[in-house]
Amino acid sequence: MLRAERGACHPVGEPWYASGMRALSSTLGLLVAAGCGGASAEPTFPDGHDPAYAASFEGERDPRVSTSRGEPGGYVVLWPRIVPAGSDEALAATAAAVQRRLVALTEEVADGAPIDVRPSPERVCPRQGCRAASVGAALLHANGRCAVVLITSPPGASRAHLDAWVGEVDILNSSPPFRDPPEEHLRVRELVPCADVAGALEEAPEELSTNIRGVRPS
Repeated sequence: MLRAERGACHPVGEPWYASGMRALSSTLGLLVAAGCGGASAEPTFPDGHDPAYAASFEGERDPRVSTSRGEPGGYVVLWPRIVPAGSDEALAATAAAVQRRLVALTEEVADGAPIDVRPSPERVCPRQGCRAASVGAALLHANGRCAVVLITSPPGASRAHLDAWVGEVDILNSSPPFRDPPEEHLRVRELVPCADVAGALEEAPEELSTNIRGVRPS
């Protein structure tokens, strides 16, 4: 629900940092404003058609695309997608913590199936899809605060499944098309300090493990 105030659109109950985040909303897909004053905003996503998601990859190599498709019956654990992209060392450390937790959750449900852990910055399966089920995450950040969304997908060029994990995130479309930028399907309501993400990751709902288990064909 939105209210009009001094000619602007503001989500009711928006957090204190929302004014700063609105400047990033076109990249993060945050705080989508629609219906204010009868007008609807059409957000743009500069990273939404980057080569790691939209290019054909025929005859080209992109470092963000996994160089391994994994083994049939197993898992590929991808490097987290950082949104907006950045090279900050603290973000890299947070992304590494996210991937470690992804690996731990995957090991718990893999029943001995092979697990291929991809290094930075390999965050997406190639155009033809992975042979293994894929497990990844979106690490959203603004002003030193973060949210994490789990991304799981069956083998092949399959639709993904999105699950909120850290922070308060509305999933607008829980099953986006293969390689569609996940941030286009999210609305973040509340972030947590990025320094607290590692601890917050330990509180993984059982649903996350169930969904990781479910994307691997039995």
